[in-house]
Amino acid sequence: MDAGVCAKKACDENGLGDTVEGFSCPEILHDNILAQRRSSYRPSPEALGSVKNDYGDGRWVRLDKDWEGGRRFCDVLKISGDQCEQLRNTCESLFSVSSSDIPPGARYYVPVDLDDYNTLNSESGEFVFRRHHDPKEVAVRYCNTIGSGADCNHASVENMVETASQQNLPSVPRLLLDLPISSIYGWTAFTPHPLNKRRLRVWEGETPMEAAIAFCWYEKCPDIVGVTEVLSMIAKHYLGIEDDPDVPHDTSAPRVVVSLTSLPGRLEHVTQTLNYFLHGQTKLPDKIYVNLPTYSVREGRAYSIPENIHQYIESLDDAKKSIVTLNVVKNDYGPATKLLPTLLEEMDPSTIIVTVDDDVIYPDFYLEELYNAAIRYPDKAVGYVGYRVHPGGEGYVKFESQGLKADVQVDVLGGVTGVAYRRALLHAPAMFSYLYHPVEAFYVDDDFISGQLGRAGRGKVVLGNSRVGNYMFNADVIKPVSEVFSLNGKRSFRNKEFQKTILKWFEAEGAWNTVKEEWREEFMESFYKVLDIRKDSFYAVFDLLLKMEKSSYNIIETGTTQYFNRWMESGQSTLMWDRFVNTGGRDGAIISIDLDENSCEKARRITSDKVNVINGDSVETLKNLTAAMEETGETVDVIYLDSWDVTTENWEGGRGGEDAPALHALRELEAILPRLSAGGIVLVDDNMIENLSSADEIRKLFYEFEKAQPGKPWVYDESVGVRGKGRLVKEYMDAREDCMRFYYGWQMAWIC
Repeated sequence: MDAGVCAKKACDENGLGDTVEGFSCPEILHDNILAQRRSSYRPSPEALGSVKNDYGDGRWVRLDKDWEGGRRFCDVLKISGDQCEQLRNTCESLFSVSSSDIPPGARYYVPVDLDDYNTLNSESGEFVFRRHHDPKEVAVRYCNTIGSGADCNHASVENMVETASQQNLPSVPRLLLDLPISSIYGWTAFTPHPLNKRRLRVWEGETPMEAAIAFCWYEKCPDIVGVTEVLSMIAKHYLGIEDDPDVPHDTSAPRVVVSLTSLPGRLEHVTQTLNYFLHGQTKLPDKIYVNLPTYSVREGRAYSIPENIHQYIESLDDAKKSIVTLNVVKNDYGPATKLLPTLLEEMDPSTIIVTVDDDVIYPDFYLEELYNAAIRYPDKAVGYVGYRVHPGGEGYVKFESQGLKADVQVDVLGGVTGVAYRRALLHAPAMFSYLYHPVEAFYVDDDFISGQLGRAGRGKVVLGNSRVGNYMFNADVIKPVSEVFSLNGKRSFRNKEFQKTILKWFEAEGAWNTVKEEWREEFMESFYKVLDIRKDSFYAVFDLLLKMEKSSYNIIETGTTQYFNRWMESGQSTLMWDRFVNTGGRDGAIISIDLDENSCEKARRITSDKVNVINGDSVETLKNLTAAMEETGETVDVIYLDSWDVTTENWEGGRGGEDAPALHALRELEAILPRLSAGGIVLVDDNMIENLSSADEIRKLFYEFEKAQPGKPWVYDESVGVRGKGRLVKEYMDAREDCMRFYYGWQMAWIC
């Protein structure tokens, strides 16, 4: 019986009318019936005994403490006790671990192939599909499950099952690579995941990039985009896979794709949403995915793409036509369909996926602002509304972008105004794992997705100081169609009840209350682990800045950051200064000066509007700034000198080989030092022990020290001299009686 008919009949028979907040009894029961039906719903005949299962089937066994996840897997899929125990033994042998010894909260997911009856068959120790012997029985079961009754085409389903039974169906994927990963890409301080144990595993049928994303999901990689890139390169090397030279890849200007879904009853309105993103946006998307299941659980009917959508796409020019993909998928993942299928289409870890709703009006600057914000936060998801969950999963504090002066970290991001995710943040099997969660997760995708990110230690940010936020919370941006049947409209009461269940579920999983509100926590989580030889000096600098207890900071640097994933090589200071003045309610102004216009343009793309990137000669620019600040009385809290790169030739030239960059740094300092505030900081980069001749020699000493004395800052002995960018600055600053050097290493720092 149709869920709506069933709900109305139950309400009529029991004399129930309108209830809370104007919701009718049938409306509330309708959605609860769908939620219950969801647990046994099979979305397409192709999922029954046919081809190799994809992530969408959720067939990943969770190996955890005392086989708890495995027992749930067997219970839900009705796998016999003997088969379940055999599955347990196989999973444990794959990773040489007993589930009784697994620490609480730790888990690993194992891909398993099942047949149409969700049963397993073991031959020579490998699980394989078992073909079903009776296609007619499969057809009856399928048609009864989807609720179509006599309208279901039994013959078509029977034919599909018969065809599938003749195919060579796959066994459990083989493990192609199992590689231990120690220090990588400047990431030297870590605690291995208790199950993954810092091993990069590539399964048969899996790309090296998928394996790299899985590794970082468990090991909580810092600089997740950069590390996944490197791990993928390592895996390709060991597996003998060459990169495709025809695929462009620029991490400083990543692709951005828009991803959405709709319901059969409002699908005809999708052309309006496409219009917002294909015409008039200041930033055009590289791709738009309209993800459409074959069958809608919510409306209880099949999808049929309206003719007006085909006509609209045909009316586009070739360039815009190539952007739009109607991505028909066999499974309905509820509102999360706007994101999940796109994960199987986009694999570049730097790609930015922007999820949007089909009933919201978006301003022309929407995509550009969200794109730039996602670049600033490569390790976090960003959006315009969210909340922090109270301990115990009971209630929350909501934050909206409107009126916020600074960015705010939250536990959950709301999807109504859109969210941007880096692809590297999203481990597909975890995102598709509705199987292990209450059925309510199907309806409250925002809480489910944020919960999974929280379990993996990934942050979520509500953007402050936002044009988009001020627009969307000050205007009527919800279209009238939402009043008919929407994800954002009158179902909110039902969703709140479902939300409570999911919040409590993820509370038990440790997903909430992980917000890094204090800068020290944010710095240690996002930056410290990848700063390599600069990590302790930057820590010392930020520690002094916090002790100033200012609400606003002025910082000037020479030499700008043009990438978001070159931490080991260059320190990425611009990104850290920017994050610092956008965290914890602080404000501030950053000036970054560089002679190269291309570098400046890239830096502008990856920083907020609190960063003023100036293209020009640093010495002359600093003189002009000093003159202007003398008139206004402004001062600067940090002077960071890093503009003239010390090259390999400079280092190999011996003492004096770096005279040009050293002299330039001194001239920069002399130009701006008069405007340094009382208690202000001078920091200079690229300084080597005088008897060494390469950065590799310095790093070798640093890594040896890290191994021998972990947790201690590495500083040079005062008895040794330095060469490099700060050699003349050191002589000048050490001679001043009003300044004191507080760090002596690859970076040198003074407080005045």
